Amino acid sequence: MNQSLNVIIDDSLDIKSNTHKIYIHPYFQSIKEQEQSTILNYHWEDYSKLKKDYSYLNELQFKLTNKIGEFLNTFHNTDHSNKYWKILIGSWLHRYCVSIFDRWEMTTSLLNLNKNITIELKKYFEKDMLPQSTDELNNLSFLNDYNAYLFSKILDHRFSKNKNFSIILRDVKPENFFLNKLKFRQKPNLKYKLLKIYNFAFSKKLRNQKFVLLRTYLGKKELFKLNFKLLQIPNFIPNNYYNCEPDIDLRKKIKINFHTDNSFEKFLINNIFLFLPVSYLEGYQIEKKKIHQLSLPSNPKKIFSSNILNKSLLTRYCADKTENGSKLILGTHGGSYGHYDLHFYEKHEIEISDQYLTWGWKNKAISKVTPFGIIRPQIKFFKKKKTNKLTIIIPAMTVFEEKIESHISLIKNKKFIFEPVFKILDNLDSGLKKKNILLRFYNRNFGCNEFEIFNKKYPSINKDKMEMKFDKLLSETKIFLSPYLGTGYLETLSLNIPTIVFNSKDNSYLIRDDAKEHYENLKKVKIFFDDEKQLANHINNVWNDVDSWWKGHDVQKIVKDFCKEYAHKNDNKIKDLKNLLIN
Repeated sequence: MNQSLNVIIDDSLDIKSNTHKIYIHPYFQSIKEQEQSTILNYHWEDYSKLKKDYSYLNELQFKLTNKIGEFLNTFHNTDHSNKYWKILIGSWLHRYCVSIFDRWEMTTSLLNLNKNITIELKKYFEKDMLPQSTDELNNLSFLNDYNAYLFSKILDHRFSKNKNFSIILRDVKPENFFLNKLKFRQKPNLKYKLLKIYNFAFSKKLRNQKFVLLRTYLGKKELFKLNFKLLQIPNFIPNNYYNCEPDIDLRKKIKINFHTDNSFEKFLINNIFLFLPVSYLEGYQIEKKKIHQLSLPSNPKKIFSSNILNKSLLTRYCADKTENGSKLILGTHGGSYGHYDLHFYEKHEIEISDQYLTWGWKNKAISKVTPFGIIRPQIKFFKKKKTNKLTIIIPAMTVFEEKIESHISLIKNKKFIFEPVFKILDNLDSGLKKKNILLRFYNRNFGCNEFEIFNKKYPSINKDKMEMKFDKLLSETKIFLSPYLGTGYLETLSLNIPTIVFNSKDNSYLIRDDAKEHYENLKKVKIFFDDEKQLANHINNVWNDVDSWWKGHDVQKIVKDFCKEYAHKNDNKIKDLKNLLIN
């Protein structure tokens, strides 16, 4: 007789069972150390599989973009190009494909256990779970209920007739999910009303402007300067959290012509309109009206943004205007762009843009990729004569990533952030741990419970959840430590703040080949480490005289060379942006 297992997908349900539990990920707060339980092996811990699946999903997404675009053209009586639909739905389609495929593979792992499996879930209704827009999806997709809903759809499809699976649906409302929806659908506030007055008062001027600057990441001061040099006034575009109610009966009737014998692809395609945001179907014309009311330029020559993805009205506006001949200039907003081996957003943004501005790196195969420099405003701070903080940045991660980047192979086994930082902290001098370390956390929890985990393990170490302003933090920082390839260490290196960055030698595959040489150079001067103990020993050794290490000739040369490639400080940023726009 097969052993019985209770698979935990939603730990908000009070599951009373003495049966051995298997959790789908290790971040449930209900997991007890003494409990008889295990964590489901994660299929993408095998990086070669992740790379193979990334290629497969990219190819599938390309085919689906064309097919969905053809249908939406017919449905809306339009004749838009493939590029239009790629701009509008490409990022969402990637999220959808990755989210379903990831959980499909996890349910395959359950099937391969060859056990009698019981799973308890809430009873969800399709209309409740369908997002209005990508703006709304951003606030829902990381929630426990949305994850459980995705699993419930797949489990029902695959195992409802499998005698080894018992799927129990409990009549419990997903209260937290509904609260998040309502939170962002509140009535217009004062900011919204003022924006409406502004757009009405300056409508003629705004509509006749030739350049669009939205979500540039320049900061308010530099954005004002650039608009001033272009003889313009600022444009604004809000998020969109509601259009109209979805027509579920209509969506269930829609079929697209996509032949496949693959069971995953059949499920993906048959359910796609039960996940497609309202803004692409029933709310398509409503979004058009909303954009018109914003008094955005009617016929711009160029649009510049550093992040249009997953922003409903902005993405729609860019798709509409590029279709009519406007040029789209996109800028990198930091992080692992140019560094990671796999990075969907970077690939997608390059494909949909007419020119792509980086923080310094090049792509010899793609001429539109242009080294430009850091677009974010330079952080201004006054460094104290006696700095005393070892600042360690801890990012906020989602349990289930919706976009493929190299590091997602490490999240489920805690080899990304948790285990490396634990080893580093455990090897630092005790005096330094008591007085000098500051763990800096993001002020939101996307499911991995970073603050709670670190607080439990290291209760006496100082922590900050973004209460301290970043400029003040840097003014007190003696060494800045980034235990991952994010944005922070690029900015601190460009400011010449003593910086250390870590990526384990076991995970060297995260870094793309043409970037490895630059990291090897950082390693030679003890800025980059791939061994936790060596990193900790270096900090212990230099802590009382950091300048003797950091201000050395070789260190400064390597920092300068690295920043030229990945964190270039462009002193003529506004002038250069103006020239890119007007020429």
